[in-house]
Amino acid sequence: MKFWLDKGVDGFRMDVIPFISKNESFPDLTPAQLEHPEFTYAMGPRLHEYLQEMNRNVLSKYDVMTVGEAFGVTLDQTPSLIDERRNELNLVFNFSAVRWIRTMGDGGSGHCRS
Repeated sequence: MKFWLDKGVDGFRMDVIPFISKNESFPDLTPAQLEHPEFTYAMGPRLHEYLQEMNRNVLSKYDVMTVGEAFGVTLDQTPSLIDERRNELNLVFNFSAVRWIRTMGDGGSGHCRS
């Protein structure tokens, strides 16, 4: 990251960022979890630690913006990634919100998994 920041990059889009930490026991998934494995594998046990370390050691030393692709992150979990007091990410693309908006546009109830 530092290499690109020193070249003048103004920020990073971090694809699949919620998956950088895993439950290292790699348990078998239940049939229900297999329907939406993204909700099982996202937001691993050390995700916040890793994001804060990245911010502390690199990002905080530059005037940059970060946006994370938050596939597998529920609407309820989203604030934990972007709360400025936590020093993790600036923004996220939350696909649960996109699914919710799409169901509203199709005359649906607007309910999404969260």
